[in-house]
Amino acid sequence: MRVRPSRCAALTAGALVAGLVSSCGTSSTSASRHELFASLNEISQASDLVIVGRTDPQDVDSPARDWPDLTVSTAEVLEVLAHGSTDDANVTTSGSLVRVWQTGRNDNADAPMLILEPGGVYLLYLTHMGLEGAGDSDYYITGATAGVYVLSGGMELSETAVFVRADPTSDDTLPREVTLGEARD
Repeated sequence: MRVRPSRCAALTAGALVAGLVSSCGTSSTSASRHELFASLNEISQASDLVIVGRTDPQDVDSPARDWPDLTVSTAEVLEVLAHGSTDDANVTTSGSLVRVWQTGRNDNADAPMLILEPGGVYLLYLTHMGLEGAGDSDYYITGATAGVYVLSGGMELSETAVFVRADPTSDDTLPREVTLGEARD
């Protein structure tokens, strides 16, 4: 993980806004979100992209004093399960990379949210940043932590691979576990 000085103002401000909006999720911070999800179909419909991805490099940006850190994880797309717009000029495919922005950092015990771990394999429900300065491959997690499922330890990626909800404490009523086959449906 590298700590970088502040990036271009528009991207940082945009990412911070998106991160703070998405981090208003219910986790251990007792915050609330505007929309809670009751099914995989609901969170999928609210997402611009649903993938299985392996995270690797991370950058941490500290935009300004008294602002939360921003973690940007790069995820290699192992499989695309849903794409919000097939008219998009930059349709994500297996093998491509997406950048997932989150508020907080892994080495901060006071971080309000789950931060993706390098080397982890995740089922991710993502919302496109859509902000000036953000790239076509920049996303944040739909529903803060609601859109994160972790591949169960040591499993191979197959139809029966089990993904476990990363934050079972949120007020969403999503399933605790889901197979890759179920996530495709």
